[in-house]
Amino acid sequence: MHKLTIGPRFDQKPSGKPRLILTDIDNTLLPNESRDLPTEKVTQIFRDVAKKLPVGVITARPPQTSIYLIEHLEITGLSIFSNGAQIYDGKTKQMLVEYSLSISLTNEIMQKLTDKKIGYWVQDDGIDYHSPDYEWDQLPKNYVPKKPFIIVAKYLHEHEIDIVHELIKKYHESNVTSFVAHARNNEKGETVYDMFIADKRSNKAAALHEISQRTTIPLSDFLAIGDGHNDRVLLESVGWGVAMGNAVPEVKEVATFIAPNRKEDGAARALEELLNL
Repeated sequence: MHKLTIGPRFDQKPSGKPRLILTDIDNTLLPNESRDLPTEKVTQIFRDVAKKLPVGVITARPPQTSIYLIEHLEITGLSIFSNGAQIYDGKTKQMLVEYSLSISLTNEIMQKLTDKKIGYWVQDDGIDYHSPDYEWDQLPKNYVPKKPFIIVAKYLHEHEIDIVHELIKKYHESNVTSFVAHARNNEKGETVYDMFIADKRSNKAAALHEISQRTTIPLSDFLAIGDGHNDRVLLESVGWGVAMGNAVPEVKEVATFIAPNRKEDGAARALEELLNL
């Protein structure tokens, strides 16, 4: 098994101890898009840590596919959903912050993506609505946005990333932004990307600052764990950034520590070592 190692930018551990823990879910605690439960080891370590420190999740998932995990792990700190568009209090079980896209902008962007023959899905108040090219029995034929948090331009080849950026440029004054969030291999073995289109305030870095203000804990005392492209800004923002062993190279480059991979319970093993459990 691999061990926790110091990241490439660092030559020693930060001083002191972390005072708040945030962890990604997909490919960090669970396989991508899984609705299962973490391993016994991950479960026990997170439950033990949550008795001593505020612990939450920080994920692009909506609350509907995340809260079951929070309850299972018995963590009650502030959590970040929808890639920063929502902040949830695990103690009161209340949503504290929500930044959704306007309905008119969502309709306009969806039409532009359709015109360019770019597939997409919309995370709308916890439900994923896919564009017509995605065959899914639950897809409404006449989807009308209600509270859209993220539009995801999906399965893009590299040249299409620039196309989406150009489409979104005109909306920057309306506080809309776009960025690459995930990479994966398609059926042909080609690397394709998902791009998030969201309110500029809907990002993990901005949500971290909001949590820091609400808890009065400085970001230098945060420990965050992640693996995907959208976690780079997360690990750059905190004092204790842990990249999973299965993380993309761009995330490992900025991490304070590199943990074992998800299949080796890397998140739990990182907490064990860094918190001396």
